[in-house]
Amino acid sequence: MLMPKKNRVAIYEYLFKEGVLVAEKDFYLPKHPHIEVPNLHVIKAMQIVPATLKRATRPESMRPRQPPMRGESGMSKPSEDRSSYRRAALGSPDKKGDVGAGAATNLEFRGGFGRGRGAPPP
Repeated sequence: MLMPKKNRVAIYEYLFKEGVLVAEKDFYLPKHPHIEVPNLHVIKAMQIVPATLKRATRPESMRPRQPPMRGESGMSKPSEDRSSYRRAALGSPDKKGDVGAGAATNLEFRGGFGRGRGAPPP
């Protein structure tokens, strides 16, 4: 909402001086009881304050986790899980080797879209 800068400054000065500013939810009240500003301006300015003055909160109960112990349960390390996933079965191609740019050897360029008109098909 557009409001004069002097009104906004008066609202924030009062807020930071007193620490608390309460506005009755009456949009047609000509002025706020404590400040020489329309009550509507105070209401709208206070809607913005919580988003700008909020501190980031961290839950204090968060503790660093200990990695699970490898024992009788058969749990393995995450790196071993990844390598076993990437490892291909016998006779199948490598999962990592046949992906990405340059993996295909039969490149084909067709005209029609992009730059230029292209050569006639052979």
